[in-house]
Amino acid sequence: MKLAVLDMDGTLFNGFLAGDMAKALARTAECDTASAEVALDAIHRYQAGVISHDECASDFYEAYGQAVTGLRAVTLDELAHRVWKKSRLHLFGHAKPLVTWLQAQQMTVCLLSGSPDNVLRPAARQLGIKRYWGMTLAQAGGHLTGRVERAPALRGAKSKILEHITRTTSVDWASSFAMGDSSSDIDVLDKVGRAVAFEPDGELRQTAEKRSWAVADRHDVLHRCRLQWQSRV
Repeated sequence: MKLAVLDMDGTLFNGFLAGDMAKALARTAECDTASAEVALDAIHRYQAGVISHDECASDFYEAYGQAVTGLRAVTLDELAHRVWKKSRLHLFGHAKPLVTWLQAQQMTVCLLSGSPDNVLRPAARQLGIKRYWGMTLAQAGGHLTGRVERAPALRGAKSKILEHITRTTSVDWASSFAMGDSSSDIDVLDKVGRAVAFEPDGELRQTAEKRSWAVADRHDVLHRCRLQWQSRV
């Protein structure tokens, strides 16, 4: 199997789905709205260059977990679907064409994102992607405990998730593809033979230069991705 592993926020989506969820939680009476604001602020501070991606991920997950503690899981799922109905307007124009093109190359396309799994689900469905992994939260009796079970945005987490989900599957990593925009994607891009850094943050850009990975932006990304195949003919 050849995988195409795609990040979501900042790569296929112009923004942070995690931030959109936190913003919605901050307006939800059943939640700890103050913690939701803290989670949203972590993303804003990262965007402003005040904190690193690692710090943002750690602060966001802790505050997000606190914000939803005690909330019914089904309530969060319903909120996520409402959020996606608005947020989907911010998909990059290249998102769907890229997924379609990768599938035409016989790639198994999957999303691996630090954003909540329940908002990633409708996004994956719209993009025609069957495999996706985002942040997940522990439940007890149908309510959220606040404990984060899977935290893909933490450094090194995405690679471990890939290793776990492919442990019984033979993957041709040399022929596989990955694209991401932040330092949390470095370990994934390191695993594949075709890597693209999309509008990368500072750390990923430095790593891409050292590894000779392709660097793309929203204007040339489809062209840059196709070149990954042509260069191996």
